[in-house]
Amino acid sequence: MYSLSTSVWKMAQRTYHKVMHAYNSILYRDCLDLELKEVLFEKVQHHKQKMVESA
Repeated sequence: MYSLSTSVWKMAQRTYHKVMHAYNSILYRDCLDLELKEVLFEKVQHHKQKMVESA
């Protein structure tokens, strides 16, 4: 069984990745520079993957 600190840490990580996913998604949607848009897309995918892993 997980300790309280472990479950709190996982919840904090999931919340962080949800917030960063939303933030980067907004930046990606509004970005006009193609190079920056690629970087933001990778960040969106990274945070999406981490949200799934921490669930």
